[in-house]
Amino acid sequence: LQRTEEVVAPLSDDPRDVSAIVFLQAIVQALQRSFVRLGQSPEAVLVTQMIHEDKVVEEKFVSALRALQELQVDESNPSVCLFSEEELKAAYRAMCDKQTEVTKSKLLDYFKARYVCVNLVTMTDQPAVKGSKTIKKLAVHEILEALCDSQKDEASGLLRVKVREKDGKEGYVTLESINGTTFIKTILPHQVMMTTVEVAVEEMAEALTSTAKQLDNKMRGTNGPLPDIKAEVTKLRPRIAQVQQTLNGLKKKVSTAKKLLAEIEEKESTRKQEAMDRHEAEKMINSAKEGMDLVRPKISEVIPAAESLKAADSTSSCTIQELVKSQTALENLYQAIVDLRKKLDADKRYVKYVKSGPLAEVWDTMNGFLSEIWNPEEECQKLLYAVQERRKKLTSDAQKAVSAALREAATKDGSDVEALFDKLRKENSSIPIEALRDFVGEAMQASEVELGLENYSSCGFSKLSLTLLLQDYMRCIREIS
Repeated sequence: LQRTEEVVAPLSDDPRDVSAIVFLQAIVQALQRSFVRLGQSPEAVLVTQMIHEDKVVEEKFVSALRALQELQVDESNPSVCLFSEEELKAAYRAMCDKQTEVTKSKLLDYFKARYVCVNLVTMTDQPAVKGSKTIKKLAVHEILEALCDSQKDEASGLLRVKVREKDGKEGYVTLESINGTTFIKTILPHQVMMTTVEVAVEEMAEALTSTAKQLDNKMRGTNGPLPDIKAEVTKLRPRIAQVQQTLNGLKKKVSTAKKLLAEIEEKESTRKQEAMDRHEAEKMINSAKEGMDLVRPKISEVIPAAESLKAADSTSSCTIQELVKSQTALENLYQAIVDLRKKLDADKRYVKYVKSGPLAEVWDTMNGFLSEIWNPEEECQKLLYAVQERRKKLTSDAQKAVSAALREAATKDGSDVEALFDKLRKENSSIPIEALRDFVGEAMQASEVELGLENYSSCGFSKLSLTLLLQDYMRCIREIS
């Protein structure tokens, strides 16, 4: 009974103590992920970051964990730690037990891999199943310390791991059978303590039951010396009742601790998820706001200017430069709105099935922004089409004017197409646009010439182009001799 009470003693019904254990477990798991990321052993990392002269320094412990990537709300962008400074200090105190300091060995002990036996299995002396000898049969709930990573026995196809049991015996154990039966499974540090406590209480209960039965058997004796000791056996009844009462108290304490641990684990899991959801929601909303802040001024500037050009009649002094500028601005605005809408839609789909919590706010925010850009997107598309059509008409008119001006200039020059082409191209393979502009002279403005010849701006004006422009062609619409 005394040993059982000593095992159960560390259990606490104080929510603060249990919370500290939960914090510590989350910290241990985060550190284990960091060891994998860094490709280093626990000792190599921890000695560098938080251990001094074989002791874990509380200030270094807290500082290292607040900067740990795996303990951030957003691991890809470390900025907010999941735990406050007080919570990290509470986790440190949870390691102290009755001591005032945490030793290096105590901290490293948290990172040893452990297993618990969940089905009867044999520990053997060799990695291979075939040819190995039995060391002992493991009992259910027995805790094992892993001495290496699990390895596959090629002959049997089973995963095997070398372990050490509570009495110090070492051997190899199969993790899972071929048909899927699990023999041993990994167990977390706080689960080790809880399992140890439950096993101790269960063993005490079995011992008490066995003792009570033995006394009952002795009390049934009617011959020999047994009747003489009935009085002495009867005196033990109150002691058994007292032990039973104490055992019931221990069971209640274990049950309360398990319930409290489960509640706090659930609360901590919820708190952690809410913190990550809140950060994710803020990130999505802030990104959407930034997108809207970029688009809103452009909507206020570009759309009214384009509407003015659209409203102007054909006789208004609307230059090609104004149309090109407006078309470019509309194209950029339309693309910006489309890109923003796609992102808003994607964020909205991400939170589609979220009914509560920080992410639920994202749905309403995205809906509001989508409604705001709905009309501008449609209006932008319509205006873009109108400006493009207006530009096409101006370009067509300019091409006709350039054609007429070139014919008139060619007529005055009196040269045929071949001679005129050689004259204008000089040493080039085609006629440069500048040469055509100079040849037309003052008959047209330079901007009109450039607009009328913009299709030739990159490759120049070829002989075929000049021929098609200067020669007249007529289409026969009725038979004639």
